[in-house]
Amino acid sequence: MVEDGRFFCTRDRFRIPQGEQQECGIKYYSSAFEGEIRRNLMVGFTDGIFIKCAPSVFTVEHNTVLNGTTHGVGCTSWVPKTVIRFNIVTGFAWPLLFPDMIPAVVSLSLAQPAKRAGGSGELYFERDPWIGGGRNLVRELSAEGQGDEWVTPDPQLGVMIGAEDAVSKPAQMKIRLGSDAWSAGRPAGRSTGRNGGGAGASQGAAHLRSRDRRGCQGRRSSSAARR
Repeated sequence: MVEDGRFFCTRDRFRIPQGEQQECGIKYYSSAFEGEIRRNLMVGFTDGIFIKCAPSVFTVEHNTVLNGTTHGVGCTSWVPKTVIRFNIVTGFAWPLLFPDMIPAVVSLSLAQPAKRAGGSGELYFERDPWIGGGRNLVRELSAEGQGDEWVTPDPQLGVMIGAEDAVSKPAQMKIRLGSDAWSAGRPAGRSTGRNGGGAGASQGAAHLRSRDRRGCQGRRSSSAARR
């Protein structure tokens, strides 16, 4: 139980850099089970209240969470008897964040012989001439490439379309080329091979000409029976 607390995060030069989940006003983690969070004030944290533990009942009410970054109140699982009410949350990208609120993430990759466009040589940072000029080596450019650009010697290419959902495996996928109509929905298959994903990942495929534009759409299942 956490009640009547006052928590402030000050971002000055003595601050130790941390990941999002390590900078919370109040966090229940791992072995924690059930809890109550009431009448607390949290200011300046990346995440305000974060519940990341085994599914159990929580009560979060009458808290004030201000001036953060990611989410004000969030959890990684949801129990119907959990109560989140009468809280004031402002200054976050997501005031409330629960698993089923996160949209499916769609990604594209190309089948061989296509490969990511790489670079060669070195990347430099040019210093302002007002402070002496010159340049500093940043890094050597990788031939493997890290961006979203691809090269292929073949005018035909295969596009692998992946979708991943925080709650369940996507049930259907649709594909379209340019401004054409979406294709009929078809069952999404599990990813395999080097592009394999977890239980929440699915994959579809399309064969396109290299000059075509690509579009894709993933849709989550609407009921638990189809997940």
